[in-house]
Amino acid sequence: MTIEVTESVRRHAILIGVPDYQHESYLPLRAAGNSVAAMRQVLEDAELCDWPDKITVLDSRAPASELLVDIEDLAEATTEVLLLYYVGHGDLTRRGELCLTVRGTRPDRLRNTSLPWESVAECLQASPAGVRITILDCCFAGRAIEALSGTESTLLANLTDVRGIYTLTATMGNNVAHVPRGELQEHACTSFTDTLVGLMREGLPGKPTKLSFEVLFPELKRRLQVAKLPLPNQRGTDTVAHFPFVANRALRPGAVASPGHGQRTTSRAALLPSERVDGLVDECLQTLREMESPADRQRTLSNVAEVLTAADPAKARILVELAANEAERVKVLAPMALALADIDQLRAIELIDLIADRHPVKYQTMARAAVLMATARPRESQALAAAAIRLTSRVVTDSNNEHEFGLAIDARATAAAITDPDRGERLLRSMPSTGSRSWAMSNVATAIAVTDPERAERLANSIAESDAKVAALIGIAAVIAPHRRTEALADAAAATLEQVERGRPVTRAVHLIGTALPRIIRVVVPRDLNLAEYIVRLFPEHPLRAHGLARLARQIAGFAPGFVTGYLTEAEEMVPVRPHPRDFLGTMALLAAGWSQVRAADAVTFANRAEILARDGASDPERVTNLALLAARWAERP
Repeated sequence: MTIEVTESVRRHAILIGVPDYQHESYLPLRAAGNSVAAMRQVLEDAELCDWPDKITVLDSRAPASELLVDIEDLAEATTEVLLLYYVGHGDLTRRGELCLTVRGTRPDRLRNTSLPWESVAECLQASPAGVRITILDCCFAGRAIEALSGTESTLLANLTDVRGIYTLTATMGNNVAHVPRGELQEHACTSFTDTLVGLMREGLPGKPTKLSFEVLFPELKRRLQVAKLPLPNQRGTDTVAHFPFVANRALRPGAVASPGHGQRTTSRAALLPSERVDGLVDECLQTLREMESPADRQRTLSNVAEVLTAADPAKARILVELAANEAERVKVLAPMALALADIDQLRAIELIDLIADRHPVKYQTMARAAVLMATARPRESQALAAAAIRLTSRVVTDSNNEHEFGLAIDARATAAAITDPDRGERLLRSMPSTGSRSWAMSNVATAIAVTDPERAERLANSIAESDAKVAALIGIAAVIAPHRRTEALADAAAATLEQVERGRPVTRAVHLIGTALPRIIRVVVPRDLNLAEYIVRLFPEHPLRAHGLARLARQIAGFAPGFVTGYLTEAEEMVPVRPHPRDFLGTMALLAAGWSQVRAADAVTFANRAEILARDGASDPERVTNLALLAARWAERP
């Protein structure tokens, strides 16, 4: 026996976590140790859980037989409320019976070296506690529910007749539980416990002051479902599901979440990133007004139009007023329209209308915006595509300029391919075989992906020019992100990028992937968190990986807060002591924004570092470009 029970306890929480194993069949599960610590922390928080009189963490290194005796003794000594929480590997006997493994468990002697659920259930049955709660965070945990429902052993089925037992499991039936991959386990909990603990810490607006599992479970299930994680299961009897398990922190004014669980503090010693956006945008606009060199101003206007529009669409309109001539206005209006095509399609169309019909940029922007709008606003997309085709008709018929003709065919083919891939490819074949033809093929492939992803992929893979091929594959992945084919396309793009970088360390492909990655992550994350992480990890040893991890953390803060710390920490470790603004400024901006979701002090530190990096030794054009990027990143909503 590993502990000594000397007196009875009214309300007792028993926690078991198994982070490592002796037998090679069971992989280390470092997230289990983090999960026990997180669960203990919330149970010890008197403002959240005021019911436990005692919390006992059992040592999973002890033999299973001793642990079972400990559970039995502690359960027998608990008189009112008993909680048993287990996190580790679940395994099944040949008869399909659930066993909770411990450090010394052997798969060939499973029942004798583990905690058979049947035996654990007998301990629960023997406890005099009127309220008994079990939380099982392990693979196959749903088997416990099946047993309690009478589909397994008779003994466990009898438990359904015992008053006051509630069982919450991380999975249904024989499903496998989810844990973070590899090194992320150093900092993260299991997905199930992370979501449950985050929910307990945050509370639920509009719900009672005390939250029972009857209230918690639907939201827990919803969050896991949104994250494409295994769904939990529950079974309660009598009034146990109504037991006031945790205080509803969401109803308490000025509440502050504990570090690492996704709630911002209300008291700040300095400005968090989101509160700096207005100042940064104003500084960018004022510096642009004061620029003496027309060439510097024109180049900078073009560079910052898209990101400033993302940061503050209303103030970004001032950029149009700062443009001194039509050429400058075009360089501002086109990127502004494309920045809005994803979020405010009608405003994007208004900006495109301000570009003179005679300018090639107009029909090019129309075609590209039509592709971006195709899913969210199909009617507006078709109208833009038709207008682009009309504008290019005269050029295609009358122009003797090969470059102008090529631009027109590019836009015309892209616009047509959105709804008519055959026509798009026919138009593409009429384009001169110049260097720009590869990029036209890339644009057309992206447009075809709206209706026929497989055909789009075939066209993309036929592109000889490496950068254009990468652009096509990434563009297609962004368009069809909800589909699993994104994985294959991202693989192909990563392989192509690797080949390109062997010959040219800095390529247009790197920029293209960096530009497209945010959109892919934004669309993929709500449907499949594992796939989003997989895509990010396609780029090892490259700033894109750090950028992707930081963006991933920012995107999931709302429904998987425990993962945030792991992703941010890993991204932070990839930023050099003296980073280059071109490679890491965006990552540092995202790190500041990400930490603002979990630790205000770290957010302020990274925000300060990012601003120093943006300003230090930079010319006015460089400073405006850098600060505009920071403003855009900090204005983003996950």
